[in-house]
Amino acid sequence: MTPPPEQARPWLRLGHSALALALLAQPLHPQAPPQLTAERRAFSEWLGRAPTSPLAILARTPVGSGLSVGPTSADLPLPGISGRVAEVDGRVVFIDTAGAHTVPRSGTNRVGPYLLSASGPPGRSVLLVYGESHKPTQVSWYPYDSGFVFTVELKGPAVPPRRLRLDADATEVKALKVGTVTAPIGHSGATLTVYEMGGGDDPEGADLTVYFQDRTNGHGSYPAGRFIELVPTAGGRYRLDFNRSRNPYCAYSTVYPCPAPWPGNLIDAPVSAGERYGSASGDPAH
Repeated sequence: MTPPPEQARPWLRLGHSALALALLAQPLHPQAPPQLTAERRAFSEWLGRAPTSPLAILARTPVGSGLSVGPTSADLPLPGISGRVAEVDGRVVFIDTAGAHTVPRSGTNRVGPYLLSASGPPGRSVLLVYGESHKPTQVSWYPYDSGFVFTVELKGPAVPPRRLRLDADATEVKALKVGTVTAPIGHSGATLTVYEMGGGDDPEGADLTVYFQDRTNGHGSYPAGRFIELVPTAGGRYRLDFNRSRNPYCAYSTVYPCPAPWPGNLIDAPVSAGERYGSASGDPAH
């Protein structure tokens, strides 16, 4: 999953090298590793408290040629403010009687009772509006299962050019198809396409991402599928840990569009690991 604001996914910004060492140091056993437990708790706390949590979002609207905001008759009705949002030289700004105020892509700007942020690449900018309150929710996880942790090899050359794809937080990012990985799931195994997503001009900031669907979708996990990142390990291989799979933001709010399924990334077996959805029960930390 322009790259999303860093604060939008702080629980993922652990640094691949540090995370890889932490994972290598953890034996596979029935109990969730401490690193995973800590990540889940941090995510649950962030979801319930962060001002840019998907539970706090009020609107997500393409800027296009400009938006009027505020009055009931405006393109985007937002009681308490009045002005216009536009993209100027690739920068998103909110314009009112006090002047032009930057709407950052890597942060927020408070305007009246709202927090404004921007996402998407220049020319396709999107305005995000956050409010004060959060909807109640409980994050639920499948029990930790070491049988869904694999060490895999990334095969195949990168296939340019980069194309726009939706990340987990519904941000359009430039994605490069970098190959496939194969996991021994189901009768014949699952070969999954991997994209390098985000990072802009900095490859070190990009994630090697798999967006997958499986036979739990709509039956315990989110119907549209889930995301998972590869973690580098020794010898040029990667850790593919489905216990770390997570829902896209559209699982928390209909304001976000859901990513389209990636062709071929359907696992013909249930992957009962990672984040659950709906009324599924589970310990939010384990």
